[in-house]
Amino acid sequence: MTVTEKSDGLVEISTDNDHILHRRDDRNYDEIRRATIPADAVDQWEEVSVADVPPYTDAEYNEKVAELIRKRYSADDEFALINNVMAGVTEKRQAEYAAYQEYRDECKRRAREELSNGAV
Repeated sequence: MTVTEKSDGLVEISTDNDHILHRRDDRNYDEIRRATIPADAVDQWEEVSVADVPPYTDAEYNEKVAELIRKRYSADDEFALINNVMAGVTEKRQAEYAAYQEYRDECKRRAREELSNGAV
């Protein structure tokens, strides 16, 4: 990433065609190769290789995770699990919630895998 001083406390950040500029707290990877930003915001940006950019958007990922979760748990089931564990932590409720979280983590892994392999 190249940083070029501008006026009024601004800098221009830029990169080459093999990379993009990515805001560290953003889960989307827009194709940005040049931007003018406040000088004190440079550490909020990073240079990412185009080869490392996920082949799907955040919205596609979230949709796929929800689709996979719904194969086992309805939205009502999820609300019940969360409310039950919040209402009183019993061993049974903890076990049910732990199983749900385990399945949810598996759905996230499968979503990344399926979206990366083009199985949308």
